[in-house]
Amino acid sequence: MKEVISNLIEERLKFIKIREESWSEEEVRYTIPEPKEVKELGDEIKALLSEHKNTLPVDFILESLTHLGDAPQVIYDDNGHFAVSGNGYSPVPMTESGKFETDESFTTVVTSDQWFDTIREALKHYLK
Repeated sequence: MKEVISNLIEERLKFIKIREESWSEEEVRYTIPEPKEVKELGDEIKALLSEHKNTLPVDFILESLTHLGDAPQVIYDDNGHFAVSGNGYSPVPMTESGKFETDESFTTVVTSDQWFDTIREALKHYLK
């Protein structure tokens, strides 16, 4: 299943690239709408991740979600509980490398129903 999902992600990225290449500096806009395949493939990928959430590796699921525009954050509370949240505030690195080159602060919002005993359980909740 990992290979199927990875192939779908690559296919989706090709459609995203088509739109990115339509950017007009002169008009300051994309000259074509986002291809419908971007949403369709994204929905299919998310459904497959959710359907196979019990068997796919957690890191694969989290990394795959980032290709769909999600920003899942795994939080640990020092008491044996984990949460996965996509809500919060974080800076965006504005460097050539695309990586943070200084220390940064992140704020993540976690609601009481997001805490679980394992990362997988927290991820299952996130995928709902």
